[in-house]
Amino acid sequence: MSMKYFKTNLLSAIIFSFFAIFAIGVFVSPVGVLAQGEGGPSAASFDFHIDNPVGGFDNLVDLFIELLKIVMLIVGPIIAVMLIYTGYLFVTARGNETQLKTAKQMFLYVVIGAAIILGAEIIARAIQATVNGLT
Repeated sequence: MSMKYFKTNLLSAIIFSFFAIFAIGVFVSPVGVLAQGEGGPSAASFDFHIDNPVGGFDNLVDLFIELLKIVMLIVGPIIAVMLIYTGYLFVTARGNETQLKTAKQMFLYVVIGAAIILGAEIIARAIQATVNGLT
């Protein structure tokens, strides 16, 4: 496998992951709004109840933070392995400019990916603190 093939697939996987998390948010968030049956005109005619399918999460932000924790458990070791592999590329380059350039690019991509993943958790926690502050 070439480095270009690896980078293309890694970027595709990251983009797909973000779109999947977005899609979950778009399709799961209306469920909480539509499931409210108390106080409306239809509440007098019949009793309608939907159990929470995601367990003990009271809101969408808590669910996203738990999903990010799971992603961190998976992605954390992958980042560590990629950093080790990048170090291996630096060591085996032995002054070869093209191999050094490849190693530097890979290091940059690993650091950017790690920053995005860690930044997502920080942003989610900031949103949760803001929402909790409003209520």
